[in-house]
Amino acid sequence: MVGRTDISTRVLPPPPPVLMTGRCWAGQVAGRGRHSVLAVVATVALIAVLLPQPVQAQVGVAAPDRPENLRGEPALNSVILSWDDPGDESITKYQMRQRRNGKRWDKWTDIPNSSATTTTYTVILPATNTRTGKIDNRGYQFRIRAVNDGGKSRKSNTIATSPLRANPTTTEPESVQQETTPPVPSKPGKPKNFQITPINNNETFVLSWDSPGDDSITKYQLRQRRTGRRWGQWTDIESSDASTIRHTVTGMTIGYTRSSGIDRRSHQFELRAVNDTGYGPVAFAFAPPKVS
Repeated sequence: MVGRTDISTRVLPPPPPVLMTGRCWAGQVAGRGRHSVLAVVATVALIAVLLPQPVQAQVGVAAPDRPENLRGEPALNSVILSWDDPGDESITKYQMRQRRNGKRWDKWTDIPNSSATTTTYTVILPATNTRTGKIDNRGYQFRIRAVNDGGKSRKSNTIATSPLRANPTTTEPESVQQETTPPVPSKPGKPKNFQITPINNNETFVLSWDSPGDDSITKYQLRQRRTGRRWGQWTDIESSDASTIRHTVTGMTIGYTRSSGIDRRSHQFELRAVNDTGYGPVAFAFAPPKVS
C-alpha cells in the first residue's frame, strides 16, 4: 500500500520564462497547494516590472506673440529700431527684414546677440547709391519677429523711415547743416535818392541818400570825376556801415589849373553799397558847375 506523500515536500517545477504567461505556468502547477498560488502571484508581479512602462507626454512650447509697437528713429546713415518689451522669457532671439521703398523684401536675418530682453537694434545703411555713387536718399521699410523653441511669431507692424545723410564735405547730417549754417546774403541794393549839395562856394559837397534798410551792408564806396575826364578809383567811405546815409567831400578845386578862368565843369559822383557777398548797383549824381 502506497503511503501518502506530504504536499509540502513536493518539488515545484522551475520558474517559467519571461515570455510564458502566468496563466500557462499556473496550469502546470494546478492542484499543488498554496505554493502554487504564491508562485503565480510572483510571476505576474515580475512580468509587470519587466514590461515597458508608458511614457508621459510632454506639453510643447507655444510660439511667441508678435512684437508690438515697432518704431524707428533716423540717425546718421542708420535707423534705430525699438519695440515694446513682451516680457516673454521663452524668446531666444529676434529676426529682422528690410527693403527699400518699391523693392522686394530681403530675407529674414537674425538680430545679432538678441535675446528675450532685447528691445532695440541699430540698422547700418549704405551712405551712397552703389550704382550712381551719389548720396542715397531713398526710404526704407522694416519688420521684426520673435523666435523661441516653439517657433516664430507673426511679423510686427511695418514702419517706413529714412536715415539722415551727411553733406559730402562734412560729417554732419544735412538737417544739422541747415540749422547751423547761416544763409548767404545776396548783394546789396542800389542806394536810393542819391543827391549832392554844394556848399562853401563849391569847395565842399554834401552827399546824401536814403537808407536801404539792409543790415548786411558793411560799407559804402565812392568815386568821382570832372566832366569829360576818366573816373577815379573806388575808395571806401571812412567809418561807413549799414546805417550811413551822409558823407561830406571837401577840398574841391575852383579854377582851371592852366588858366585863371572859372571852372564850369560839373563834378560827378558814383556811390555803391558793399557786403560780404560783393557790391551792389551804382547810384549816380552830379553837382552843377560854378556859375561865377
